[in-house]
Amino acid sequence: MARVAFAAAVVAVSLSGCVVRLSRSDDEPLDNGGVSGAPADCSRGPAEDLGKPDGPAAPRVVGRSAPGENGATRFQWSGTELRASFQGTGIKMKLKIPVVYDLVRQQECPPEAIQADPKVADCNEDVPTPTRCCTPLESVPFVVTVDDAPPRTLRVSSTQLEYELATNLDPGRTHDVVVHRSIEASAGVFELRGFELLGAGARFVPPTVRARRIEVIGDSISCGYGILGSNASCRFSYDSQDHYETYGAKTARALGAELTTIAWSGRGVFRNNTDERTGVLGDFYDRALPILGQPTDEGAPLWDFAKAPKPQVVVVNIGTNDFFLGVPDAGPFEEAYVKLLERVRKNYPDAHIFCAIPPMLSDAPADTPRTVLRDILGRVVGRFTGKGDLRVYTMEFLDQGVRRGLGCDFHPNLTTHQLMADQLTGAIRSKLCW
Repeated sequence: MARVAFAAAVVAVSLSGCVVRLSRSDDEPLDNGGVSGAPADCSRGPAEDLGKPDGPAAPRVVGRSAPGENGATRFQWSGTELRASFQGTGIKMKLKIPVVYDLVRQQECPPEAIQADPKVADCNEDVPTPTRCCTPLESVPFVVTVDDAPPRTLRVSSTQLEYELATNLDPGRTHDVVVHRSIEASAGVFELRGFELLGAGARFVPPTVRARRIEVIGDSISCGYGILGSNASCRFSYDSQDHYETYGAKTARALGAELTTIAWSGRGVFRNNTDERTGVLGDFYDRALPILGQPTDEGAPLWDFAKAPKPQVVVVNIGTNDFFLGVPDAGPFEEAYVKLLERVRKNYPDAHIFCAIPPMLSDAPADTPRTVLRDILGRVVGRFTGKGDLRVYTMEFLDQGVRRGLGCDFHPNLTTHQLMADQLTGAIRSKLCW
């Protein structure tokens, strides 16, 4: 696992998180995020239907993945979903995950311990455990839904391979199970080794494939960092993350869309929150698996954009980490943002692209980062619309302020993510009539 650096926020220390500029003047958010441009004519109804059973009678992965050995499927990005539709009385899953370490303990490792054993700066299975620095977690959470039942948490561990997902089901009807990766890419590459159906005559059936597709490009906010925290004082942990409850996942469910999330805490478009100019989000944008978080990683497979289904919507919710150490140079930041959008447009010629101002930026400090980013994104979008590309927009997520509460390390909490989802849902509906 790559070493994830701590950086001091304005009012807290945050593990690969985002800068927060606290404000008490958080206005009520606009229902559509103040999306730029004219709304679409929706008098003819939705542009896409909600999907139907399609493809082979076999499980499928929603989100980016790559083949593993012996028919396994590897996946790493937040929110990747393992789906199966079947008839039978139950279903089990075989899932292999690596040892996942407590990143807070790792980053608090004293210099003398690192000097004595440099491996603890990059915890992996070769490091003797448990130690003062490399402390393995007993398990990490997934979210499982079966049919219309409420979502439940499934604990997965490197010491266990098989997991029971559902039992005592009606064998006479079709069932749908979804296993949702709640935690972000820093936890490592996970490997699905298959599903096992229970009951006489049990069989897979073609799954429902949604016609609507959304891709989110983001950072810790889009990963769900700290979303379950009761206040801003809690630190990073995988147990306080929950991608299932993020604005992106909520928007996708509200619109009946499939979601792919390309996000990693602490990453920016021009620079990361450590001021590093490599390992930014653009370095991972074309990866099926980001592996250890370094752009030169060997074995990090590329995503095949030509063969993969194309999203109709791309949400770019980045920039907070670029402002972590202060307002970045506008010119280089703008150029980095434009280059990323040009890559998105090349891969998705017809997609509607929403360039968002994140909720953790405020105009409370003297350097007014929210206004600065608003101006930059206005110029970025203008460069596209000036060339006739009218499907690129700006929008603003609410300035989260403090009155609705905060998640860990001052990140958006469940309430704020719901408000963001309402905004994004409205913005997409105004352009695509969904």
